[in-house]
Amino acid sequence: MSALFRRENLILFAILLFAVAVRIAGVGYGLPLWLIDDEPAFTLAALKMIQLKTLFPAAHFEEFKSVLYYPPYLSYFYLPFFIVYLAVQFLFFDGTREQFMNYLVSDLSGFFIIVRVLHAFLAAASVWLVYRVGKTIFRETRAGLAAAFLLATSILHISLSPNGRHWPPVAFIMALGFFILTRESWSYKKRYFWSALLAGLGMGVSVMAGFLGLFMVMHYLFVERRGVAALLRDWFSYAILAMFGFLAWLPKWLYPGSYGFGVDVTSGDPKTLMGALAAPFLFLKPILVSEPVLALLLIIGLIFSFRSARSWFWASGLFIVAYSLAFYQFFRFEHRFVLGLYPLLAVIAGYGLVCLWQSVGVLRLRSAGLVAIGIIIIFQVTAASRLGYLMYRGDSRSLAREWAEENMQAGSKVLV
Repeated sequence: MSALFRRENLILFAILLFAVAVRIAGVGYGLPLWLIDDEPAFTLAALKMIQLKTLFPAAHFEEFKSVLYYPPYLSYFYLPFFIVYLAVQFLFFDGTREQFMNYLVSDLSGFFIIVRVLHAFLAAASVWLVYRVGKTIFRETRAGLAAAFLLATSILHISLSPNGRHWPPVAFIMALGFFILTRESWSYKKRYFWSALLAGLGMGVSVMAGFLGLFMVMHYLFVERRGVAALLRDWFSYAILAMFGFLAWLPKWLYPGSYGFGVDVTSGDPKTLMGALAAPFLFLKPILVSEPVLALLLIIGLIFSFRSARSWFWASGLFIVAYSLAFYQFFRFEHRFVLGLYPLLAVIAGYGLVCLWQSVGVLRLRSAGLVAIGIIIIFQVTAASRLGYLMYRGDSRSLAREWAEENMQAGSKVLV
């Protein structure tokens, strides 16, 4: 038993180490240029809070409205790290306060790197969380390890992890919510209270965190099997709903521009029944193109979970459909929007990988199964490593800038 436990931990450690390495490789991507849309918002807002000495952006709305159009909690999260960084920088700076300020604003790359490193570690924490969730749901250590491996090597998850947008924290919040809901040693009320609290606080990071509340309903109906009538009768349901409502309103009070994406809402555009029916397939289609291994194992996992873990099949399947329909009805489809689903998709796909291996064993094709698993591992690791290397190399625009600075004389003209 101890040998198996040690082997499990060694495999998990290797997966987590790889997850951190390929994500940290990209923390310098594009800098000092700002090439990633929406990334500067949270970082500049945190710096603006330090400049204005405030934690209440609503009191300085005019100063913040051109910088921040999201909820302010991520900026709060960055503040202590920025303050420590500023203190260390000032301690070793030889010059006046004004010179120090000019030195800081000349290149803010240090602050962006701090944010990206934090997000990379949040992404790695998500990998650990899906390991625990997969292991708990399917009573199978290998399912947890497979889920962790698939998320650690996911192309979309890697590409969005080392940047300062809200997507890595959203995926972490969803993974943490799934972890809380599957804590079997906790009472029903404890699990749902902390999940609702997390979803409400997550609204201060991104409105996307509200989808955790939707999954709570699916979990209640299909995994807890308590029924709609019990949900409506229980005073506890209304208590945590009120708590969630208050926490969802709080970011708007702290900063009225928290939900500034309203101009992108498409609920007023014409919608069709055929469009709604096609929405889940169109929403997930990019995964089939960019990550075929994950997509294939996801399908296998859904098939086998229908046979052996039907409550989770319905909870997960209906949540994926509802998530897709929400974007069809109220927003639009873009590949990055699916990242909030990735912790759940990795868990199901990890189970699919284990079921595939078990099916091969039943058919006495163990050697072929080993070859297939080996190909999957090599393919995933190679693709993830290549992406990490490309992010480390940097964006072509920043590389062109560096070349120009090193090889062109002042006053030279460039034909574009």
